[in-house]
Amino acid sequence: MAASQVISVALLCLCMLPSSLGLALVVNVGATVGRDGPCAPLFNQTVLGYRYFFNQLERQPVMLLNDASGHQVTIQLRLWLASHDCTESGAASAMQSLINGMPPDSKTGAPGNPPVHVLLGGNSINALQDGIQANTASRLLLHCCTADDFVYKRGLPYVFGLLTPSSTYLPPVLRTMALRGIKRIAVVFPGELATHAQLCLGALQQLTQLGGVKPGFGSVVVLNYTAAEVEAKGFWQAAGNQVARVNADALIACDQPDHTSQLLRALNTLDHHLSSVWLFAGDHTHDLPTLLGSNAEYALTTVQWLPDLPYSDPFFGTAADYAAAFLNATGQEATHVSAAASASGYVLLSALKRVISSCDVSRILQSNATDSLLWDEGVLTCQDASSGNRGAANTSGDEALRQELSMIEADTFFGHVGFSGYRENINHPPIVAQRAK
Repeated sequence: MAASQVISVALLCLCMLPSSLGLALVVNVGATVGRDGPCAPLFNQTVLGYRYFFNQLERQPVMLLNDASGHQVTIQLRLWLASHDCTESGAASAMQSLINGMPPDSKTGAPGNPPVHVLLGGNSINALQDGIQANTASRLLLHCCTADDFVYKRGLPYVFGLLTPSSTYLPPVLRTMALRGIKRIAVVFPGELATHAQLCLGALQQLTQLGGVKPGFGSVVVLNYTAAEVEAKGFWQAAGNQVARVNADALIACDQPDHTSQLLRALNTLDHHLSSVWLFAGDHTHDLPTLLGSNAEYALTTVQWLPDLPYSDPFFGTAADYAAAFLNATGQEATHVSAAASASGYVLLSALKRVISSCDVSRILQSNATDSLLWDEGVLTCQDASSGNRGAANTSGDEALRQELSMIEADTFFGHVGFSGYRENINHPPIVAQRAK
């Protein structure tokens, strides 16, 4: 069996309270995070983002909420992180350990973990597989860190995504190019990588549509290549020759920035200058000055989050507040990955609070039966739609939670949150950033 390891257990937030302070909804939250191979660059930021939220939550004053029947209830969250080797089998094993729980291991000393009630995502590489597995097990999964539309277009009712859908990245960029009089677009991408290919294939469709209203605007060369071709000597020089030969005046590059940088250097050697460049930065936004150097001054990219954006919430404060506090707590600069991980925990907490306020949870919690509350059908009495309820009468806690998430409208330090019918965050707009000199 591929490596799977629970790396953090029972990070209890809001310590166990005496019964006089109210009933407790104790929710076990699980997250699987790839630690090896292509998952490795995001591992630390994802884990730190989750831990930062849960650690901050633990330091907060006790939250006592009134449920629909007027009883006082507090929410307690326990975080369980399971790492894996980024392979399909490793990710499946880690997810299964969270869904089913694991007994203590006397040989390794691992303490084991209970079956988790809800899940938070880990990365885009295993995102679809994680979603299918969680959905099959009827576990709500809120993906922190994948914007791939194909994960959500599968129509998995238990799977939500916090990030701006990647299909929204390029339309505003292409419209701006068309309005500026740019016409001849080169489109380059690695066809083997679904995330990258989806972006540029979508761009080609949009170029065709825009060309119908802006004569002469469209793609003049499309380079679709494999990883093996990229490794061949002289590949990027040959690619630059193709772009220059058709006199492209703009570049849409849906590849990792170091590859795009090599293409731009090749164009420089040919003395071919572009009027506009958009590149997919992914998780390397902070690295662009180093990766690109002077080869793409004023290059455009689309980002999910930056510390100087005007977003805020009562828990984290402003985006700048979060970035400063995260750096102070972890010794690392916050990225959109760590911010998304922290924000997904906050959104989950917000939805749980709404479940408590709209439903009578006290009867079930008097027997400390969080499992029954979340998973048993018909155990909750919630206000019905005619009373302005956001949930449904006579339902399970899990169904009420999914209903609350599907209807949530929230402002966070990460940005606005509101989900589409496919449970993508359509309220979080794409942010086009420019690298100045």
